Amino acid sequence: MNMRAARGLRALLCVLPAGMTVAAAAAESPAPRRALFVGNSLVYYNDLPRLTATLAAAANAPLEVEMIAGAGTTMREHLERGTLRKEFARTHYDIVVLQDRGGYPSCARDDHDCAGSVAAMCEAATLAREAGARPVWFGTWQGIAEAQAALSKVGARAAKDCDVAFADVGAAMQRFLARSRMRPWLDDGHPDVSGSWVAAAVLARAITNERAHVPEPMPQTCRVRWQDAHPDEGSLASAQQEPARDCTMPSPAIVRGAVDAANRSR
Repeated sequence: MNMRAARGLRALLCVLPAGMTVAAAAAESPAPRRALFVGNSLVYYNDLPRLTATLAAAANAPLEVEMIAGAGTTMREHLERGTLRKEFARTHYDIVVLQDRGGYPSCARDDHDCAGSVAAMCEAATLAREAGARPVWFGTWQGIAEAQAALSKVGARAAKDCDVAFADVGAAMQRFLARSRMRPWLDDGHPDVSGSWVAAAVLARAITNERAHVPEPMPQTCRVRWQDAHPDEGSLASAQQEPARDCTMPSPAIVRGAVDAANRSR
């Protein structure tokens, strides 16, 4: 062993708890799983994949996240582009988060795109499973509690029919609102930062199959401002020119409220 390697080993040993070996420390830090987020602006606002990875790491379940999302893009449009099939052939993912337009699959009679939402989500979930990934259905939200209850019921039934884990973000949004008296979405229906933390907590719970955890200590979070750039739905976010980042310490009260809402939503 050369001197540099020896010094590195001594430095590592100095930060390990008494009695813990290097091998034991490595065993306690699992290899990150790869997660692909597929959807539209509800995914890319506030860089939701990165927030989800932050909360998954707090549960000792590290994630490497990737995203395919475009403004208003439906799951049927993603499928017709062939982007998912190409990406699954190119790279292995462990988790695939699927999100259709807000409010789907609760449909008005004349909304033909919505009418095909469940079939599209089922097809995308099947593609993910065939590629060796576990699909997760990202359930969206409604601003009125009664409408949300109806959407949650329809979404849960559809996800069950598709044999997909259902992450009911909308129900958690309503719980967050009831407890904090803070509306977690903007006037146009997109999530504000608190809403994206709620979504991240619900998705982290669905991905890890564990209760969501508040990071301790609270980490600085650098969110890519995709909402300023509107990413291209036809390619991976990592292959596109990245807009500016917003690096801040998240509000502990908001993150705790988001985690509490997620853990109460089942």
